[in-house]
Amino acid sequence: MSEAHFESCINESEIIKQNNLNISKIPGFPFISNSFQKIGYANFFRSLSNWQYSTEVDNIKVDEVKCGDIIFVTQHFVNYFWEIYHKKIKNKYILISHESDYPAGYPWHLMYLDHKNIGYWFAQNVVAKHPKLEPIPIGILPSPIESFVTLYDTIKNNVVPYFNRTILLYLNISPGTNKNRTDTIQYFKTFFNENSTKVIIDENRIHWKHYLWKLGNSQFVLSPPGNGIDCFRTWESLAMGAVPIVLKSELQPLYDDMPVMVVNDWNEVTEENMKNFSRNKLTEFDKDGVPLRPKLWVRYWINRISNFRSKFIKDSC
Repeated sequence: MSEAHFESCINESEIIKQNNLNISKIPGFPFISNSFQKIGYANFFRSLSNWQYSTEVDNIKVDEVKCGDIIFVTQHFVNYFWEIYHKKIKNKYILISHESDYPAGYPWHLMYLDHKNIGYWFAQNVVAKHPKLEPIPIGILPSPIESFVTLYDTIKNNVVPYFNRTILLYLNISPGTNKNRTDTIQYFKTFFNENSTKVIIDENRIHWKHYLWKLGNSQFVLSPPGNGIDCFRTWESLAMGAVPIVLKSELQPLYDDMPVMVVNDWNEVTEENMKNFSRNKLTEFDKDGVPLRPKLWVRYWINRISNFRSKFIKDSC
């Protein structure tokens, strides 16, 4: 990643000033992160909100919610929020939910989205289509915080240009988070041959720095669903300049205009298809030869949500 581009994405004081955000310090900054810590840190999406409902914070005053206000809800509490708070809120609001593997888009969710007072919903792990529902990324989990510092330093100082990387496809999959992962690992072992020098498969946990090095020396990284359909590995791979390979899902809007290879089935992951993707789909690189990945950065989502809110207030309030 070019120094100029990287620094433009981490000018925290400029972002706070321009957007009038209540941000103390965001874990994972300048990347989108799923992390929330009680002391001194704030989830980025919480920081964009006017009101919150979560395990740690419940500051919603239903009579004071103004048209266009943003309400943050920890996603596995969203059903309770709608049942208890929504019916008491008189003005149109924008909902953001995050920090959970719980899906968004069940039929009863879509029923609430048809209510006039819900202006829009930005949610994690979206499983349905609706004109008022937009997926947001799970992002990167910097846990512990020191791990994220390693990620930051590795990206800034040790980026390998995409076409200079020696690993074609990297798999680092923990079968415990999804029962289908065991079959996925076995399929790729069989298809690519365990002795292939172009495909590396790690079934056991490895040291964080070694994991980052492998991501940063890989062109493609397999990223199957975990507890939810979105996966930290997708965003870690993007951060390290690799192309994650994911199954087709309702998260597609996240992958549009991003270096992400979307497949209908794992049998589409062949050496020929990966090389064709690199040749035909990767058209924009930074000065260090890494594919551009705008939706990885906090800056993108500040602009997306802030601009949406401004337009919503202008058109609907």
